[in-house]
Amino acid sequence: LDDPEFLNSSVEEDEQGSLTLHFFLEGVHCLACLWLIEKLSDIIPGVLFSKLNMAESVVTVKVKKGTLFSKVAKTLNSFGYHPHVLTSKKQAETLRKKEERAELIKIGLAGGLAGNIMIFAVSLYGGAKGEFGKSFEWLTFFLSVPVITYCASSFYKSALSGIRNRSISIDVPIAFALIVGSVSGLVNLILGKGDVYFDSLSILVFLLLSARFILKKAQQKSLDKSSLESFFGTFKAKKINLKGEVEEVLTKFLVEGDQIRVNA
Repeated sequence: LDDPEFLNSSVEEDEQGSLTLHFFLEGVHCLACLWLIEKLSDIIPGVLFSKLNMAESVVTVKVKKGTLFSKVAKTLNSFGYHPHVLTSKKQAETLRKKEERAELIKIGLAGGLAGNIMIFAVSLYGGAKGEFGKSFEWLTFFLSVPVITYCASSFYKSALSGIRNRSISIDVPIAFALIVGSVSGLVNLILGKGDVYFDSLSILVFLLLSARFILKKAQQKSLDKSSLESFFGTFKAKKINLKGEVEEVLTKFLVEGDQIRVNA
């Protein structure tokens, strides 16, 4: 990212000498992500602003000349968002589809394994004891391993980066619950006493991944450019004039730089 050839070919430079670069970020899923990513100017000297497009998972970073983009990328990565440099809009769409496919694979795997685990769990709840009961408990453990490790990996990464950057997110208690539940369940399984929680943990991961994916798709749809453009199709807007008063004006008379009030 600091190579002169790359800077000349991929970075936009304005009349003031400021440099602008676009990154696609993996792992963007909520407004807490937006808040953290747009604080780059407070964290890295030389960064003028960072603006995240939630619908496309693309952040635009503008820096003073001489500021290293490699430092920007490393900081974003430390937040838990793997950055990809963008040279075209088509590239962003390709990366978004690739990320969605990976998320769907995790959801599918978690759902399939959780369903099979529940079959054995129902037998255990129904009173399966002795050799059969022990075998079913071990089977629920082995089937839950891919769910708790691979499928839930995004929760661990997000929690770890949050702890490192002292910004606690909802992923911290989720990761804590998964680790504690898995360890205590395994200990109980080995000792042969107490409850195992692999069915509950697997279902939890499946539901969390599914809910997060649905929420992300809803956010992308609501923040899509066509949806935002429809806002300007309304007849009137509430413009704040020079005196600080709110007045209604026709939307076609709005110009760049006007301040408008948007209802909740």
